[in-house]
Amino acid sequence: MNSDRISEFQKEVVETMQTIFNTSLEAFNTMHDQVEQLMETVAKKGEETQRAGTKVMQEWLSTIKKNQDEFRNLMNENFQKMETFLGKKNSK
Repeated sequence: MNSDRISEFQKEVVETMQTIFNTSLEAFNTMHDQVEQLMETVAKKGEETQRAGTKVMQEWLSTIKKNQDEFRNLMNENFQKMETFLGKKNSK
C-alpha cells in the first residue's frame, strides 16, 4: 500500500511538472506572438526599415517558432517517457 501511495505521488509530481511547463510555455507563446505583431507593425510602418531588415526579422521569428515547437515536442516526449517509466515501475 505504501508503495502505491509513493507511485501515485510520483505520478502527481510528473503531472504538476507538466502543467507548470505547459503554462509557462503558453505564457512564452503569448509573449512571442505579441513581439511578432510588434515587429511586423514596425516593419510595415517604419520608414527606416529596409527589405533586408524585414527579411532578417522574419527569419528570426521563424527560427524562434521552430525552436519553440521542437522544445515543446521534446519536453512532451520526455514527460511521456517519465510517465511510462513510472507506470512500468509501479506494475512490478
